[in-house]
Amino acid sequence: MFIDPALIALVPADTTVLAGARVDAIAKTPAFQKLATNAVIQDVAKRTNIDPAKALWQIMFTSNGRRGLVLARGKFTDELMAPDLTREGIDRSGYKGLTMFGNAQDTLVFFNSSTVAMGDTRAVHALIDERSSIKGLPARFDALIQAIPKEAHLWGVFLGGPVELPLTGNLANLEKLLGMVQSGTFYATFDDKMHVTASLAASSDQSAQDLHGAVQVLMTLANLQGQVTRDGVRLKIMLDANF
Repeated sequence: MFIDPALIALVPADTTVLAGARVDAIAKTPAFQKLATNAVIQDVAKRTNIDPAKALWQIMFTSNGRRGLVLARGKFTDELMAPDLTREGIDRSGYKGLTMFGNAQDTLVFFNSSTVAMGDTRAVHALIDERSSIKGLPARFDALIQAIPKEAHLWGVFLGGPVELPLTGNLANLEKLLGMVQSGTFYATFDDKMHVTASLAASSDQSAQDLHGAVQVLMTLANLQGQVTRDGVRLKIMLDANF
Protein backbone atom coordinates (compact mmCIF):
# COMPACT_ATOMS: atom_id res chain seq x y z
CA MET A 1 0.00 0.00 0.00
CA PHE A 2 1.27 3.45 -0.92
CA ILE A 3 1.32 6.09 1.81
CA ASP A 4 2.46 9.55 0.77
CA PRO A 5 6.00 10.08 2.15
CA ALA A 6 5.09 13.64 3.14
CA LEU A 7 2.43 12.24 5.50
CA ILE A 8 4.71 9.51 6.84
CA ALA A 9 7.14 12.26 7.82
CA LEU A 10 4.46 13.72 10.13
CA VAL A 11 3.44 10.60 12.09
CA PRO A 12 4.39 11.12 15.77
CA ALA A 13 6.52 8.44 17.42
CA ASP A 14 3.87 7.66 20.09
CA THR A 15 1.12 6.92 17.54
CA THR A 16 -1.04 3.84 18.22
CA VAL A 17 -3.79 4.43 15.63
CA LEU A 18 -3.30 5.17 11.94
CA ALA A 19 -6.04 5.52 9.34
CA GLY A 20 -5.87 6.83 5.82
CA ALA A 21 -7.95 7.57 2.74
CA ARG A 22 -6.80 7.84 -0.87
CA VAL A 23 -9.23 10.61 -1.74
CA ASP A 24 -7.95 10.98 -5.31
CA ALA A 25 -8.76 7.30 -5.98
CA ILE A 26 -12.10 7.36 -4.12
CA ALA A 27 -13.15 10.40 -6.18
CA LYS A 28 -13.13 8.24 -9.30
CA THR A 29 -15.70 5.76 -7.91
CA PRO A 30 -19.51 5.86 -8.23
CA ALA A 31 -19.75 5.95 -4.42
CA PHE A 32 -18.01 9.32 -4.32
CA GLN A 33 -20.62 10.84 -6.59
CA LYS A 34 -23.18 10.03 -3.90
CA LEU A 35 -20.95 11.29 -1.09
CA ALA A 36 -20.23 14.54 -2.93
CA THR A 37 -23.89 15.55 -2.63
CA ASN A 38 -23.71 15.41 1.19
CA ALA A 39 -24.67 18.80 2.63
CA VAL A 40 -21.72 18.86 5.06
CA ILE A 41 -19.17 18.17 2.31
CA GLN A 42 -20.74 20.79 0.08
CA ASP A 43 -20.71 23.36 2.89
CA VAL A 44 -17.02 22.73 3.66
CA ALA A 45 -16.15 23.01 -0.04
CA LYS A 46 -18.02 26.31 -0.29
CA ARG A 47 -16.45 27.80 2.85
CA THR A 48 -12.85 26.83 2.04
CA ASN A 49 -12.93 26.86 -1.76
CA ILE A 50 -11.56 23.28 -1.71
CA ASP A 51 -13.12 20.74 -4.05
CA PRO A 52 -12.32 17.33 -2.48
CA ALA A 53 -12.47 15.59 -5.86
CA LYS A 54 -9.79 17.87 -7.30
CA ALA A 55 -7.85 19.30 -4.37
CA LEU A 56 -7.32 16.37 -1.99
CA TRP A 57 -4.94 13.46 -2.63
CA GLN A 58 -4.57 11.65 0.67
CA ILE A 59 -5.83 12.11 4.22
CA MET A 60 -4.41 10.40 7.31
CA PHE A 61 -5.62 10.29 10.92
CA THR A 62 -3.11 9.63 13.70
CA SER A 63 -3.71 9.22 17.42
CA ASN A 64 -1.77 8.23 20.51
CA GLY A 65 -5.04 7.32 22.23
CA ARG A 66 -5.51 10.76 23.78
CA ARG A 67 -4.95 13.31 21.02
CA GLY A 68 -5.56 12.93 17.34
CA LEU A 69 -4.32 14.75 14.27
CA VAL A 70 -5.62 14.89 10.71
CA LEU A 71 -2.91 15.14 8.05
CA ALA A 72 -3.70 15.94 4.43
CA ARG A 73 -1.96 16.24 1.07
CA GLY A 74 -3.50 18.19 -1.76
CA LYS A 75 -3.49 21.38 -3.82
CA PHE A 76 -3.36 24.07 -1.15
CA THR A 77 -1.84 27.54 -1.14
CA ASP A 78 -1.66 30.07 1.68
CA GLU A 79 -2.86 32.79 -0.66
CA LEU A 80 -6.08 30.93 -1.48
CA MET A 81 -6.77 29.56 1.98
CA ALA A 82 -6.07 32.65 4.08
CA PRO A 83 -8.99 34.87 2.96
CA ASP A 84 -11.45 31.96 2.96
CA LEU A 85 -10.60 30.85 6.50
CA THR A 86 -10.30 34.29 8.01
CA ARG A 87 -13.67 35.21 6.52
CA GLU A 88 -15.15 32.51 8.77
CA GLY A 89 -13.76 34.24 11.85
CA ILE A 90 -10.70 32.00 12.19
CA ASP A 91 -7.56 33.73 13.36
CA ARG A 92 -4.34 33.57 11.38
CA SER A 93 -1.08 33.24 13.29
CA GLY A 94 2.40 31.80 13.05
CA TYR A 95 4.42 29.20 14.95
CA LYS A 96 8.10 28.60 14.29
CA GLY A 97 7.81 30.13 10.83
CA LEU A 98 4.68 28.22 9.78
CA THR A 99 1.26 29.65 8.86
CA MET A 100 -1.55 28.57 11.17
CA PHE A 101 -5.31 29.13 11.34
CA GLY A 102 -7.37 28.50 14.46
CA ASN A 103 -7.59 29.36 18.13
CA ALA A 104 -6.39 28.14 21.51
CA GLN A 105 -8.29 24.86 21.09
CA ASP A 106 -8.01 23.83 17.43
CA THR A 107 -5.53 24.70 14.70
CA LEU A 108 -4.71 24.02 11.06
CA VAL A 109 -1.08 24.47 9.98
CA PHE A 110 0.52 24.68 6.54
CA PHE A 111 3.84 22.85 6.26
CA ASN A 112 3.98 23.81 2.60
CA SER A 113 1.52 24.53 -0.21
CA SER A 114 0.44 20.86 -0.41
CA THR A 115 0.69 19.53 3.15
CA VAL A 116 -1.42 20.47 6.18
CA ALA A 117 -2.14 19.16 9.66
CA MET A 118 -5.10 19.98 11.88
CA GLY A 119 -6.27 19.11 15.36
CA ASP A 120 -5.88 20.10 18.99
CA THR A 121 -3.59 23.14 19.10
CA ARG A 122 -1.26 21.56 21.68
CA ALA A 123 -0.99 18.41 19.55
CA VAL A 124 -0.21 20.48 16.44
CA HIS A 125 2.48 22.43 18.30
CA ALA A 126 3.96 19.15 19.58
CA LEU A 127 4.06 17.78 16.03
CA ILE A 128 5.88 20.88 14.78
CA ASP A 129 8.40 20.56 17.62
CA GLU A 130 8.92 16.84 16.93
CA ARG A 131 8.88 16.64 13.15
CA SER A 132 12.63 17.10 12.63
CA SER A 133 13.22 13.87 14.58
CA ILE A 134 10.60 11.76 12.74
CA LYS A 135 12.36 9.20 10.53
CA GLY A 136 9.34 7.26 9.25
CA LEU A 137 6.50 5.12 10.53
CA PRO A 138 7.25 3.44 13.87
CA ALA A 139 8.59 -0.07 13.14
CA ARG A 140 5.85 -1.68 15.25
CA PHE A 141 3.40 -0.83 12.46
CA ASP A 142 5.30 -2.75 9.77
CA ALA A 143 3.48 -6.10 9.95
CA LEU A 144 0.05 -4.45 10.15
CA ILE A 145 0.71 -2.11 7.24
CA GLN A 146 1.92 -5.02 5.09
CA ALA A 147 -1.47 -6.71 5.62
CA ILE A 148 -3.26 -3.86 3.80
CA PRO A 149 -3.63 -4.56 0.04
CA LYS A 150 -2.49 -1.91 -2.42
CA GLU A 151 -6.00 -1.55 -3.89
CA ALA A 152 -7.45 -0.32 -0.57
CA HIS A 153 -9.12 3.09 -0.79
CA LEU A 154 -9.61 3.47 2.96
CA TRP A 155 -7.55 1.72 5.65
CA GLY A 156 -6.59 1.68 9.30
CA VAL A 157 -4.26 -0.08 11.75
CA PHE A 158 -4.48 -0.23 15.55
CA LEU A 159 -1.91 -1.32 18.13
CA GLY A 160 -4.20 -1.58 21.14
CA GLY A 161 -4.90 0.48 24.23
CA PRO A 162 -7.53 3.13 25.01
CA VAL A 163 -8.32 5.61 22.28
CA GLU A 164 -10.59 8.61 21.90
CA LEU A 165 -12.05 8.98 18.40
CA PRO A 166 -13.92 12.01 17.00
CA LEU A 167 -17.01 9.94 16.20
CA THR A 168 -20.70 10.32 17.02
CA GLY A 169 -23.86 8.22 16.79
CA ASN A 170 -23.49 4.48 16.25
CA LEU A 171 -19.87 4.96 15.17
CA ALA A 172 -19.06 6.21 18.68
CA ASN A 173 -19.40 2.58 19.80
CA LEU A 174 -16.12 1.90 17.97
CA GLU A 175 -14.29 3.27 21.01
CA LYS A 176 -15.79 0.51 23.16
CA LEU A 177 -14.92 -2.12 20.57
CA LEU A 178 -11.32 -0.94 20.33
CA GLY A 179 -11.01 -1.38 24.08
CA MET A 180 -11.35 -5.14 23.53
CA VAL A 181 -8.80 -5.27 20.69
CA GLN A 182 -5.09 -5.99 21.12
CA SER A 183 -4.28 -5.15 17.50
CA GLY A 184 -6.13 -4.93 14.22
CA THR A 185 -6.42 -3.76 10.65
CA PHE A 186 -9.23 -2.74 8.37
CA TYR A 187 -9.48 -1.67 4.77
CA ALA A 188 -12.24 -0.72 2.38
CA THR A 189 -12.70 -0.48 -1.36
CA PHE A 190 -15.38 1.52 -3.14
CA ASP A 191 -17.53 1.00 -6.21
CA ASP A 192 -21.18 1.94 -5.83
CA LYS A 193 -20.88 0.58 -2.26
CA MET A 194 -18.18 0.40 0.39
CA HIS A 195 -16.73 -3.09 0.95
CA VAL A 196 -14.97 -3.47 4.31
CA THR A 197 -12.63 -6.18 5.61
CA ALA A 198 -11.31 -6.09 9.16
CA SER A 199 -9.01 -8.45 11.08
CA LEU A 200 -8.90 -8.09 14.87
CA ALA A 201 -6.92 -9.84 17.61
CA ALA A 202 -8.41 -9.79 21.12
CA SER A 203 -6.39 -10.07 24.30
CA SER A 204 -8.17 -13.23 25.48
CA ASP A 205 -10.71 -15.81 24.39
CA GLN A 206 -13.38 -14.16 26.54
CA SER A 207 -12.61 -10.75 25.03
CA ALA A 208 -12.86 -12.29 21.56
CA GLN A 209 -16.26 -13.73 22.42
CA ASP A 210 -17.47 -10.38 23.80
CA LEU A 211 -16.05 -8.57 20.78
CA HIS A 212 -17.80 -10.96 18.41
CA GLY A 213 -21.15 -10.20 20.00
CA ALA A 214 -20.52 -6.46 20.18
CA VAL A 215 -19.61 -6.27 16.48
CA GLN A 216 -22.78 -8.12 15.52
CA VAL A 217 -24.89 -5.71 17.58
CA LEU A 218 -23.16 -2.69 16.03
CA MET A 219 -23.73 -4.04 12.53
CA THR A 220 -27.43 -4.51 13.32
CA LEU A 221 -27.75 -0.98 14.73
CA ALA A 222 -25.99 0.48 11.69
CA ASN A 223 -28.02 -1.71 9.30
CA LEU A 224 -24.88 -3.19 7.76
CA GLN A 225 -24.87 -6.44 5.80
CA GLY A 226 -21.97 -8.82 6.34
CA GLN A 227 -20.50 -11.57 8.45
CA VAL A 228 -18.28 -11.95 11.51
CA THR A 229 -16.23 -15.10 12.05
CA ARG A 230 -14.07 -16.04 15.05
CA ASP A 231 -11.08 -18.35 15.33
CA GLY A 232 -9.82 -18.31 18.91
CA VAL A 233 -8.81 -14.76 19.76
CA ARG A 234 -8.96 -13.61 16.14
CA LEU A 235 -11.97 -12.18 14.36
CA LYS A 236 -12.57 -11.41 10.71
CA ILE A 237 -15.30 -9.01 9.62
CA MET A 238 -16.54 -8.56 6.09
CA LEU A 239 -19.40 -6.21 5.27
CA ASP A 240 -20.91 -3.97 2.61
CA ALA A 241 -22.32 -0.49 3.17
CA ASN A 242 -24.65 1.50 0.94
CA PHE A 243 -24.65 5.28 0.71
